[in-house]
Amino acid sequence: MTNLELAHEHERAGRYAEAYDGVMVAVHDLTGAARADRAGGGDDLADALMLASRLCQRLGRHEEAQRHLAHAADITRTGDPEIRLRVMVDHADLLRARGHYGDADVMLGDALALAEESCGPDSLAVVQVCNSLGVLHKYTGRFDESERAYQRALRIVEALHGTDHPYLADINHNLGGLNHARGTHALGEPFARRAVEIRLLVRGPAHPEVSGDQVALAAILRELGEDEEAERLLRDALAVFEEYFGPEHYEVASTLNNLAAFQYARGDLGTAEATYRRVLTIKEGLLGEGHPELALTLNNLAATLRASGRPKEAVTLLERALNLLDGMVERDHPVRLACLENLGACRRSTSSPKAR
Repeated sequence: MTNLELAHEHERAGRYAEAYDGVMVAVHDLTGAARADRAGGGDDLADALMLASRLCQRLGRHEEAQRHLAHAADITRTGDPEIRLRVMVDHADLLRARGHYGDADVMLGDALALAEESCGPDSLAVVQVCNSLGVLHKYTGRFDESERAYQRALRIVEALHGTDHPYLADINHNLGGLNHARGTHALGEPFARRAVEIRLLVRGPAHPEVSGDQVALAAILRELGEDEEAERLLRDALAVFEEYFGPEHYEVASTLNNLAAFQYARGDLGTAEATYRRVLTIKEGLLGEGHPELALTLNNLAATLRASGRPKEAVTLLERALNLLDGMVERDHPVRLACLENLGACRRSTSSPKAR
């Protein structure tokens, strides 16, 4: 087994740090092969660099991920279009993760055109692009476009491979998340449960990708009043994430954010505030202080402060959240609307005679 094959095995098992160490050995070896112009050296090097980038993102190292993808893009500009497509989609996903939504949209539009032309309109290459477009459009509030992209991907995969292909775990996960963002939680639950079922078949239990699906399902179950199952899923997922990634990882922050909602609902406002502040600190460290994704956490923390009788502090957080979202999402995006509603309530509280 080559170093690259071993790195892929570690990735599938969720051993991301080990996978990264192995793939960097492969990158070194394959760089020499590519320079010697040995057959397949450039394609294998691009594969290794894309894997290295994915692993860096899993480990919260986005600058390194960007460098690996830039290298992969350089060596695939004139070559196999399918490999170039994979680089483009990975690059667009990274741009979206870093908050560069407009750049990601342009790149995915180019990628879709290339996929349809070079691989066909009903190919798995189109599925990959459509899935990424669906995620991006959900983040920016273009929900109808997001659903069309996901449904196109779903139809293609089911026509080609039936109902248990690994891609379907991603697509069902994302359709569940889209319905959660729209507030149509009952429609999203079957998708979210199907994602967990497929991922368990592919990865097995106690794997971080399964835990990611469980967190998404838990968010929907909470909205449907299934609190006991939802909280159990979140605590199980948090234990897996902390074991695999440590306490300062993005998945840990996302899971803590959902657990804080239970603390808030129970009236344990002090604990909820502390949890939301921990989430904010982790995400600021990973994403930077200007990332639009921070707005959701800022809104949740502000709501907790408002409920604690501290509306002035909440106003500052909500104004920051709205500044982060300005120009990045649609004006009717649910997070933006929630921030505006909370800001209005806080300002009314601070201007009332009682507040003075």
